[in-house]
Amino acid sequence: MSAEESRIEQKLDLLIALLRIAHRGPIEDAREQLCADKTSWAVLREARGDWVEAGNLKKKVSAVSGASNPTIVRRIAELVEIGALERAGAGGHVRYRTTALFDV
Repeated sequence: MSAEESRIEQKLDLLIALLRIAHRGPIEDAREQLCADKTSWAVLREARGDWVEAGNLKKKVSAVSGASNPTIVRRIAELVEIGALERAGAGGHVRYRTTALFDV
């Protein structure tokens, strides 16, 4: 990484921190709503860190939450839509990971 890229990264990190401070209340409210939903919370917990293959994620979430596959698929789509989960790949090679929007 170049020195210029490093400076840009530092500035972006600072902006993220400032936005989290400014919007702490709404972020915490959204986090509490996600915590209350066993399936959503399980998706976020199982997808933290490295990328997780979609099939493996669904199996892990089902084992933890007892949710059906259609419910898990809906929750994953909702989490991607709000920016809590990141999706990569297509077809049989879809992977997910958390975006760190919420501390899990």
